[in-house]
Amino acid sequence: MALVTGGSRGIGAAVAERLAAEGADVAVAYATRAEAAEAVAARVRDLGRRAVTLGGDLADPGVAASLVRGTEEGLGPVDVLVANAGPTWRPSTSRTGTTPSPSTSGRPSCWPRRSPRAWPGGGSGGSCWCPR
Repeated sequence: MALVTGGSRGIGAAVAERLAAEGADVAVAYATRAEAAEAVAARVRDLGRRAVTLGGDLADPGVAASLVRGTEEGLGPVDVLVANAGPTWRPSTSRTGTTPSPSTSGRPSCWPRRSPRAWPGGGSGGSCWCPR
């Protein structure tokens, strides 16, 4: 079972579909593109796999845990996490206009370790893996 963040388009959508083609059920996580995520999930189902879509802005520290819970409720324990989503960068309003500034809090999402199979070294409820 795979959870793919940023799975509604681009690389995330391609990864979700490839995982399904290889035999994985897929949770397609998105921030704002619910219809696009549903289209990816439909393609996953067309490949004979189960799929759910889950929305949430990963700039919110609680969303990562919510995505894992939603995945577990809809499909079962997470075996693979594809952390494809990240903060969106917008041009700064500085004098040069070249310095990027984050549109989110800039904090990394904290992924709860739910399944010993999902992250090497295992883990227990409440511990986190923070991608950097």
